[in-house]
Amino acid sequence: MKAFVDRFYTEWGSENILEYDYLKQHATPNLLRFLADSYDYDCEGECLATWLFFYEGGGDVCCSNSRQIEVRDDQHVLVKIKYDNYEYDVLLKVIWDGNQYKIDGLQQERSEYISED
Repeated sequence: MKAFVDRFYTEWGSENILEYDYLKQHATPNLLRFLADSYDYDCEGECLATWLFFYEGGGDVCCSNSRQIEVRDDQHVLVKIKYDNYEYDVLLKVIWDGNQYKIDGLQQERSEYISED
């Protein structure tokens, strides 16, 4: 599960968050519905709140420095991302779907801007 999540983040990457095809290969309809419902901006066509994998919307985030992946239990993986001025933790629900892992849920656990004093 940890290797799946690591590969997912490495291959998709925050610079490709508007590329939905890769996400759809690794997400359940439940997660896609959640991301569509979480999209709070005007939009035409299909719009998914994919930034929630990387940061909370509405802020200015720059330059990812590190990512840690921790397995919490048999269905949950915590992803901790550190940026120059920001830290974001997101809990993913990961299930085995037939012959592969898929992401079935996403919940923000922490979102904190770090002062540069």
